[in-house]
Amino acid sequence: MLETRAVNEADRFDVIPTASTTALLVLGDALAVCTLERKGFQRRDYAFLHPAGALGQQLTRLVDDLMRPASKMPRVSEGVPLSAALKTMSQGDLGLVVVTDADGLLAGILTDGDLRRHLIEKDSIKDFRVEDLMTRKPKTIKAGSLAVNAVRIMEKHEITALIVVDRGNRPVGVIHLHGILGGKRLYGKG
Repeated sequence: MLETRAVNEADRFDVIPTASTTALLVLGDALAVCTLERKGFQRRDYAFLHPAGALGQQLTRLVDDLMRPASKMPRVSEGVPLSAALKTMSQGDLGLVVVTDADGLLAGILTDGDLRRHLIEKDSIKDFRVEDLMTRKPKTIKAGSLAVNAVRIMEKHEITALIVVDRGNRPVGVIHLHGILGGKRLYGKG
């Protein structure tokens, strides 16, 4: 049995249930926490019961659910002129283009930041190929990873997008910070 002692209500007539409802709310919260502890309730249990809540999203949302799939990902092959890569980048709305080798494996990434840094040092981009400016070992995340882990990588490296790769290092999509923060599938199934 749980008891609370009588409390005076907050109104001057002591009739409007204010303090008494707060006391019962505190008692109910304490009872709920004790029950959770006794049953060994874990974060994953909460996520399972409330998948649409903040914790549920953190613990269950995969990068695959939020990424732009390969079929809609801005991509070029090594060897293309920089001008072609920039055209593809401009059509992709992400400020990047994924670069693949002849076998379709990830070779690098070219971002608008790479381009800006190059233009600060040099006056022209004429006669350059995509591999002359691309980052050769871009940050990636494996397909099937939790979206919250993608955010951690982005925060650590101060970037806004990651290339999602399969086990064979083939790009299967791009996940952007805005897609994660929006929390919904932005790009369709592929």
